Amino acid sequence: MPHAFHQVRAGAGIPAFQKSRWNGGRKAGWHRLRSSKHGTPPVTVLAQLPLRPRRVEPAEAQLTDRQGTSLMRIFTRTATASSLVALTALALVGVQAGAATAATTASCTTTNTRLTVTEVSRPINHLLLKATNTGTTTCDAHYAPYLRAGADAQAPLAWVEDSKPQAVVTLKPGESAYAGIGTYSPDGEGGATEKTLGVLFTDRNAGSTGKEKTLNLPNGGVFFNSAAAVTYWQYSAADALIW
Repeated sequence: MPHAFHQVRAGAGIPAFQKSRWNGGRKAGWHRLRSSKHGTPPVTVLAQLPLRPRRVEPAEAQLTDRQGTSLMRIFTRTATASSLVALTALALVGVQAGAATAATTASCTTTNTRLTVTEVSRPINHLLLKATNTGTTTCDAHYAPYLRAGADAQAPLAWVEDSKPQAVVTLKPGESAYAGIGTYSPDGEGGATEKTLGVLFTDRNAGSTGKEKTLNLPNGGVFFNSAAAVTYWQYSAADALIW
């Protein structure tokens, strides 16, 4: 928490070259068959004689430079490295695209929301702060609001860290976020009755954003002492008032 209200808290991929090639099959051979028994004249026929296939070594062993170094191995390593670079680049583009998408959601401020503060019966000594998105686009209610209890307050109310939600509260137009305010406790010290409540929203880095909005406190004034604190923004009033 800041100490002052306006302080900001800061190869294998180229099988065509590596596949072995097999030459062979059936080779045509000419034979003259004579039959003197029946006086059959000589006949010339085409016989298909099977031959043992001859294996040709893979292209990897045949592609070498003058020093005998395998160019295929070099090419394969280069292709593999290039593939890794390409995949890394694609992954980076995906991350950047995701970051760009997240950055398009603006922070909620006193300009694009309507703020109200009301007294609640339970729990005692509590107020409920409500922020409704009055804009035309979605906004994020980051962390908790910075609250100034009284015009002369030099520091904002403490945040109830145990109330931090698992994810930022995102408001579509017309939706609301809630924060519970404990005004005092017997364990606190000092205190005074204050008539106004200054409100500032926070950005994604927990710094203040936008202009301060001053609200009138109910019943002409509310007593605050050193134990006063505010919860993180919640999606419901019930969640905001359990702390």
